[in-house]
Amino acid sequence: MKWHLFFIFFSILSGPKNVLGAERNVSLDFIMNDRHGQLNSEYNSPSGILKRAVMSSCKSCDVKSISIEMSKSREVVSIATMSSKPNVFVGGISAERESLMRIVPINIDSGMSGIRVLLTSEAGRKKLSSVLDIDSFRKLKIGQVAGWPDAIILNEIGMNVELTNNLDNLFAMLIAGRFDAVLWSAAEAFPNVESLKSRGIYVSRDYKVCYPSGKFFYVAKDDLVRYTLLWDGLKILEARGDIFAANENTRKNIEKQFSKGVKVINLKSTGSDFRMRNPCVN
Repeated sequence: MKWHLFFIFFSILSGPKNVLGAERNVSLDFIMNDRHGQLNSEYNSPSGILKRAVMSSCKSCDVKSISIEMSKSREVVSIATMSSKPNVFVGGISAERESLMRIVPINIDSGMSGIRVLLTSEAGRKKLSSVLDIDSFRKLKIGQVAGWPDAIILNEIGMNVELTNNLDNLFAMLIAGRFDAVLWSAAEAFPNVESLKSRGIYVSRDYKVCYPSGKFFYVAKDDLVRYTLLWDGLKILEARGDIFAANENTRKNIEKQFSKGVKVINLKSTGSDFRMRNPCVN
């Protein structure tokens, strides 16, 4: 056991040139389903940061985006067991994910994923207009996808939350009036205002809901090769200021989309991790 821990410690410190050795032609395969669109560019996106991190620490390694319809829970199991591709996971912090996979502890979006907007149906728009502060916000019934960090935080503050298993079901239930609103990433919602409107879903520009958040890369527990490669590459990007610059660009694009009199609702999570950041708090 002691030798196993020593090997892990030594491998992490030694960097890709020692861990990778003869295996420098490593492939990093990840799922980046972008069917809903993003407000940020390829340069600012997790896929762009992943590619630059890998190029910074291993120019001969390869990054591949895989187009597979797979739930986040299945993706986690696939990576944790190293049973098939993908071998890199992109997502927020959760105790379950960290128990199954190894997290690369650098926040790649500086909490930008914690800027959420409220989506509502035609029937829910009037009720939404009555929200003035956190107390009136708590009176809303919110729909969320199970496993999303929003659901955990909303439950913590005592809100009425109804869960479903995927985004398509969530939208269908919203249109059917099962709840008042949905929280969704601002970076994903704003580019899709018109397509959502055609389905009877409205993106409110008058409310900005924020909570401590972040996106991180994960690999299998025993995948020290990819872990060290990503850790070294992200440290280089962080030191150069590349991650900060990319996220500030995303922030500016998001802020332009809100109305001038936007109401900011900050949600505090009792389980907030020091690695996460509230993007609306300096």
